[in-house]
Amino acid sequence: MFRSQIFLSILALSMRVTAHGYVDQATIGGQVFSGYLPYTDPYMNPVPARIGRAIPGNGPVEDVTLLDIQCNGESGSGTKPASLAASAAAGDQISFHWTDWPSSHVGPVITYMGQVPSTTNITEDSPTGSDVIWFKIDEAGYEDGKWAATEILSSQNSTWTVTIPSALKAGQYLIRHEIIALHEAGSYPGAQFYPDCFQVAVTGSGTETPVSEALISFPGGYTPNTPGIVFNVYTDITSYPIPGPSVWTSNEEFSSGGSSSTAVDTSTAAASSSVASTTSARPTSAAVSSSTVVASSSAAVASSTIVTTSATASSSAAVSSSSTDATTTGAATPSASTITDANVCMNNYNECIVASQPNPDWTGCGATKDECLSQATYQRLARLGSVGRRLL
Repeated sequence: MFRSQIFLSILALSMRVTAHGYVDQATIGGQVFSGYLPYTDPYMNPVPARIGRAIPGNGPVEDVTLLDIQCNGESGSGTKPASLAASAAAGDQISFHWTDWPSSHVGPVITYMGQVPSTTNITEDSPTGSDVIWFKIDEAGYEDGKWAATEILSSQNSTWTVTIPSALKAGQYLIRHEIIALHEAGSYPGAQFYPDCFQVAVTGSGTETPVSEALISFPGGYTPNTPGIVFNVYTDITSYPIPGPSVWTSNEEFSSGGSSSTAVDTSTAAASSSVASTTSARPTSAAVSSSTVVASSSAAVASSTIVTTSATASSSAAVSSSSTDATTTGAATPSASTITDANVCMNNYNECIVASQPNPDWTGCGATKDECLSQATYQRLARLGSVGRRLL
């Protein structure tokens, strides 16, 4: 075991860095929010208040049976709730900006939402693996010879935009946005999952909650046999079966087959059906009116934890002074020739982005980071075990 650990350590030190990615910024209803920044947030005092749930880094989850598959948690423990929630109306758009994404990591971009019980504050709720609450609101895979996660995302300034279904009933929701990288998905485990979760209180006049056929659990929604989880991207392909259920926009459209259909293996469907029968103890979220969201202290979400949004509001005004995202100013990025640890490169990049809010300097910060990474090595021990996370 000791020799194995030494070998893995040497291997990690000798590997050149290949950048992975995560969502470092979300725009909701015209309001810009910083995502959780894994290479700076844990080391700041106080730790910045975010609407995004904490992720351990820019590495993937590879085991679809782990609770980590839900929101990119750490060591099988899932994720802890964030301290804030954004407010958005049904029908609003949400844009997710990704950090640099390698062109080799082809795959789909998928977005889910999951409803939080009306009896639980979203800042305290952690769905279990048996909670069948997740429904798909957006997906893109392989189209016209282009992959969503690489060519398409790159052409959109590394930004992916989705729409909250206008029919959706008001309430508290987790938004789960992910990329599945397929460059090593020829066998299982191999596909790399990069989910990121954000807390949102949905307002508006929508009246619908998705039918049970549209819902899955995480873990459970994906299995090693789900079409698209094992997939060889190095053959002559014309299409790709995006994992998960069809996209939900309304119950009528979903039931009529109006949403884009994707294949779901029978074991996944059976698992979801079985789990659904055991989750009656988790109440269905009731509608949360806008006045409930931002006013009453007896409401499901206290006003201090909700960040209201508007097209004209600046990011600095989104949160009260006691909970605003901390920023770092005047931090010079060290010369690439002095950097040996890629985490330092990423830390400086995150600090640069935070410091340049509300108009992030993607070009300048990115160029400095790329120069740094070009001479960096990754100095964290690779995780032991044949299944789980690998930082490649």
